Amino acid sequence: MIYLNGLEAVSALGADRNEAVSAIRDNCSRGFRTIPGYLPGGLSAHLGTVDCFLNAPGDADSRSTRLAAHCINLSRDLISLAIRRYGPDRVGLVLGTSTSAISEVEQEGRRRIAAGEKLSFDSRIYEVGNITAFLKKMLGLRGPCYTVATACSSSARALVSARDLIKAGICDAVITGGADSLSAVSVSGFYALGALSPGRARPFHRERDGISIGEGAGIALAARESLEPGALKLMGFGATSDAHHISAPDPSGKMPAAAMRQALEMAGLRPGDIGYLNLHGTGTRLNDAMEGRAVYEVFGGNVPVSSVKHLSGHTLGAAGITGAYIASLVLDGAPLPRHDYRPEEFREEFPGIDLVTAGGRYAERPYAMVNAFAFGGNNVSMVFGK
Repeated sequence: MIYLNGLEAVSALGADRNEAVSAIRDNCSRGFRTIPGYLPGGLSAHLGTVDCFLNAPGDADSRSTRLAAHCINLSRDLISLAIRRYGPDRVGLVLGTSTSAISEVEQEGRRRIAAGEKLSFDSRIYEVGNITAFLKKMLGLRGPCYTVATACSSSARALVSARDLIKAGICDAVITGGADSLSAVSVSGFYALGALSPGRARPFHRERDGISIGEGAGIALAARESLEPGALKLMGFGATSDAHHISAPDPSGKMPAAAMRQALEMAGLRPGDIGYLNLHGTGTRLNDAMEGRAVYEVFGGNVPVSSVKHLSGHTLGAAGITGAYIASLVLDGAPLPRHDYRPEEFREEFPGIDLVTAGGRYAERPYAMVNAFAFGGNNVSMVFGK
C-alpha cells in the first residue's frame, strides 16, 4: 500500500476540486466545446478542454507538459517538502501519456508547410519521454525518471510503477500521474475507427455512439507515509492483458474481470466492500458491453457504478489518474457521478449492474475501485481507500 499525497487533476471537469465537485453534482461540464474543422474534411469535433491559465515552465515545453506542471504547482509545497525530506536522489518521477507533444508537432508542421519551409524535428520536445525528462529538470530531481505509454491505461500503469519503485526500496517518494493534450492525429484516428461520438459520449446507454476525447492531467506524490490529512491510499491493483486484438477488447471481459479480482485480493477486500466503481466507460459499443459483462461477473448488482467520461472527456493517457481523482472526491463525500438515463435506456443491455442514474447518491462504504483499459487489451484496476 502507498499513499497518494497532494493528488490534483485538471480536465473538462474543472481546474480545481470545487469545480470538479460542482460538475459532478450538477452532471454538467462547462469544459466541452465544438471545434470547427478539427476533423478531416473540415468536420467539427466535440472535445473536452481545460479552461484555465497554464504557465509555461520553460522554452522547450508542450501543452501536455504545461498541464502536468499546473498540477505539480498546485502541490508544489508538498513536493518540495518531500524533496527536502528524502533528498533529490530518492524522489522519482513516472508519468503516463499517450499523445505527449504531438499537438506541437502538428502546429509546427502546419506552420512550416504554409510558409514553404522544410519540416524539422526538435528532440527537446517531441520525444514521448520528454514530458518527464523536462519536469525532472524543472524540479531538480536525480531519482529514476521515465514515461509509461500504454495508451489509455498509461497513468494507471504509472501509479503501479511508482508503487513498485517504492516497494523495491529504490525511491522513498515518486511524483506520478499523467497528462495528455488534444491532438488532431489521435482524435482523427478515433474518428477513422468509427469510435468517436459526434456529440457528448453516453456511456452504457443503449444508443451510445462513441467516445468524447478531452485533454487533462493529474499528479500525485506517492510515498509510504501520509504527508497530509486524508491522503488517498492505493491499496491494491490488478493488471492483465487480453491478447485479443490491437484495438477491440475481448468481448468476454474475462481479463478485465481478472484484473478487478486481483485488485480486490491485493487490497484484502471482498466485492461487497467497494462503495463505488468508476468505470472505464468510454461510450463505445464494444467497450461498454465488455465492461458491463465483467463488472456483473465480479460484483453482480451490489456496487454502484458509473463513468465520468461524459463530464471529463476521455483523457486518454491521463484517464487512470483522472479516475483516482474521482475516487478521492467520492471518498471525501462528493456525490457519485451519474447518468441521467431512464431505465429503458440502459436496462435491456445492462440489467444486472447498479448504474448510478439518480442524483444524491453517495459511497456507503469507504473503498473505491477504478478501471482503466487500453488498446491491445491492456487492463488495470485499482482499489483506493482513505
